[in-house]
Amino acid sequence: MKQKKIGKIILVLTLCMLMTCVTACNKTSTEQNESPEDTSWAPTKTVETIVTFGAGGGMDNIARTIASHINLDGQSMYITNVEGAGGCIGIMEGYHSDPDGYTLMMGSPEANVTNYISGSLEAPANKDMIYICSVAYDMNVLCVAPDTYADWPEFLAAAKANPGKLTIASVGSMNSMQTSITDVLLKADIDCIYVPFDGASKSRTATMGKNTDALWCQLAEAKPFLDSGELVAIGIAGRNRSDIVPELPTFAEMGVDAVSGIHRAVLLPPNTPDNIVAYYEEKIKAVYDKPEFKETIQDKLGYSVEWIDSKGMVECAKELQTWAEEYMPLVLDS
Repeated sequence: MKQKKIGKIILVLTLCMLMTCVTACNKTSTEQNESPEDTSWAPTKTVETIVTFGAGGGMDNIARTIASHINLDGQSMYITNVEGAGGCIGIMEGYHSDPDGYTLMMGSPEANVTNYISGSLEAPANKDMIYICSVAYDMNVLCVAPDTYADWPEFLAAAKANPGKLTIASVGSMNSMQTSITDVLLKADIDCIYVPFDGASKSRTATMGKNTDALWCQLAEAKPFLDSGELVAIGIAGRNRSDIVPELPTFAEMGVDAVSGIHRAVLLPPNTPDNIVAYYEEKIKAVYDKPEFKETIQDKLGYSVEWIDSKGMVECAKELQTWAEEYMPLVLDS
């Protein structure tokens, strides 16, 4: 009898334990279903975008255009210009910002990678920072003063006849501008002197005044002076011709397979969570899709509108890393 009673007691206790476990599991499952992990994000205060160059430049104009159109769920965006060292000071400020979604940076992978390889940057921003997107692409263009060289074949012939004599003005040294013109010169098999200036207006003035033989710059910078006749473009480093100057042949068409320019990209600091990246990619794409934004970027500012999403920019940055690693050593040895 005692053994039967003990058996019944054990059976009852076992059943109670099983019921408790089932109840607990059901409760946990229900709580998880009622409270799934929240992956959404939206700013709750003002957002800052760092521009690595001064007010009125290409990066600044695009950043301010984005800020004037973007919908940040009730929050606003302001622009901070952090100039100096060819953009390196601003890049590093963006790089070291908190990855909390409240600091963005307007910059380019071309500047990030060449500045690091040259030793100007203390950290590999091109690899570590997170690209949200690129909204525009500005092709590099070679310009001359009127009544000097009629076209690229004439400039090429003069450079071959006078090796190491012709001069090409641009902005900065050991950067993406010097690297990209080095690419052109090597593939064209000519030797010219690269003349760096500390500002776009100075390099442009030097060429318009015929103190240098040519100017290497972005199309958007040159466009007003092409329109006024103060400069003449003789070649553009695009995969295809630009819609802005469709009559201008690419270097590739003229036998020089050199493609370069500047991506106008928006970035976040390293280790920024994916949901914050996705939030800004969606918000900036909505701005990009507005007809008035594209009109401002292309018709008023002279940039080629081109959307590249976050994933695409990762691949673009890798390609530029490879390109810079090939040509930057040649610049450093020159």
